[in-house]
Amino acid sequence: TLAQKLREVVTLHPLNAPFQLPFDASRRGWWTYPTELWDGQPESVQALAEELLSREDFEGVGISESLELVLAEWSKGGYDGFFAFSQGAILATAACAELQRRGDLPRLAILISGFGKPVPLGLQAFPPREPLRIPSLHIWGQADAHIPPWASEALAAYFVEPKVHTHPGHHFVPQKAADAAVVRDFLSAFAAEPVSLAA
Repeated sequence: TLAQKLREVVTLHPLNAPFQLPFDASRRGWWTYPTELWDGQPESVQALAEELLSREDFEGVGISESLELVLAEWSKGGYDGFFAFSQGAILATAACAELQRRGDLPRLAILISGFGKPVPLGLQAFPPREPLRIPSLHIWGQADAHIPPWASEALAAYFVEPKVHTHPGHHFVPQKAADAAVVRDFLSAFAAEPVSLAA
């Protein structure tokens, strides 16, 4: 896995998202959706994505509570930044915005297949009111039909001088040696010792 390929330069601390997906109790999310927007079935996930992408904003049920959970974990100390995928990338960006507002800047963020539009409602710090002064690496798949490249580009645009890496695949964390090398190069600017990331 990508985590194994990077273990010499990063320590990942997985945070458990609080919501079980309705169709698979072993999978979790950082928020859910109103029943009128999604019936909770795996067959309708792509239809949900397409509906969301046609909107300016959406209601993420439980997203505020998830952000508080992440910020509470951050306040325990010991983290240099965030490593996040999909919903987690949006939540990590919201956490970065709130931490910047508080003057407690993370050192870095690595965000994979996140989206900057549509915007989740109900978060005070998201979308960010000013550019995020946090070094960031944004990774996405050119063939991602779930979160297309333009949506990931919108998330990257919230950051000052974001670094971008794309791969030819779909909606997943890329695992190839070339992808790991990009992440390793990005991390090499931060420390001779491994960095510690909330993931």
